Amino acid sequence: MHALLLTKENEIENFPSSHGGVKALFFRYFPEFKNYSKLIEKTYNLRYESDYKLQINVTTEEVEQLIKEVKKFYNKILEYLKDKGIISEKEIVGLFN
Repeated sequence: MHALLLTKENEIENFPSSHGGVKALFFRYFPEFKNYSKLIEKTYNLRYESDYKLQINVTTEEVEQLIKEVKKFYNKILEYLKDKGIISEKEIVGLFN
C-alpha cells in the first residue's frame, strides 16, 4: 500500500503516521482496490494480535487462504504499477529471482 501511495506523493500533503490513516488514504486514491479492504483488515488484525497476544487462534486452512488472497492483491499492485509505467516487466521478473 505504501508503494502505491508513494506514487501519489506530490498530491498528498500530510502522509499519515497510523495504519488507519494509511488505509483511508489508500482507498481514497485507489478505489479500484476497495474489494481488498476485508483482506487488509483481516491481515492487520492478525498481525496486531500476534504482536500483543501470546497465542492467536488461526487454522492452517485460514492461513493458506490468506496467503492466496495476499498473492492476488500483490499481483494486482504489480499489474497497476506496470500499467502506469512505474515498474517494468523486467523489474517484476527480477523480484522473483
